[in-house]
Amino acid sequence: MDDQPEKAAFIQFDGILSAESTIGAAGTITLKRSFYPSVDKAMAVEKLVFINNGGQPARIEMEFLQREVRPAAERSSDGPFDL
Repeated sequence: MDDQPEKAAFIQFDGILSAESTIGAAGTITLKRSFYPSVDKAMAVEKLVFINNGGQPARIEMEFLQREVRPAAERSSDGPFDL
């Protein structure tokens, strides 16, 4: 399946970054994203919600993505840690 065009419709930041966009040439898929930091861990979370506004089933495929960042121990007061 080819990549589908995405058009942003709404972006807001109030401590949580929220964005809403439409996907596909006909714009039948709505994607709601929320990006926010963890309250107790050195990490961020991205939540994706896909809404099918069309009359036909839609197939959603995503690649697995995991990113880890490890700053040098000398740049941290509490020793090495993972982000």
